[in-house]
Amino acid sequence: MRNKKRGYPKTVSIGYRKSEKDRIKEKIIKTFEDMKKVHKGERIKIAKFGKKNREKIAEIAKEKGIIIENINIKKILRKNNQKKEKMEDKKWIFQKRKI
Repeated sequence: MRNKKRGYPKTVSIGYRKSEKDRIKEKIIKTFEDMKKVHKGERIKIAKFGKKNREKIAEIAKEKGIIIENINIKKILRKNNQKKEKMEDKKWIFQKRKI
């Protein structure tokens, strides 16, 4: 690694840094109150949240137009919609059996 030969992991050196634009504007969200303070177009990162809270935060971010760096908003919302559709189908089947 010290000789920087091929086949070894890269060592930390000059040039492995984010651009200034990315470093300055990142905020870490730890509570829902922090989410209320975020404005449109800002970049944020989310701390440890559960699955349900991540879904709520993703919905709020989509409404406000906020960019979240460490989660995929579209993927979370798509899974949430699929889950809701399955639950509706199950309810319909259950109601049909009662009749």
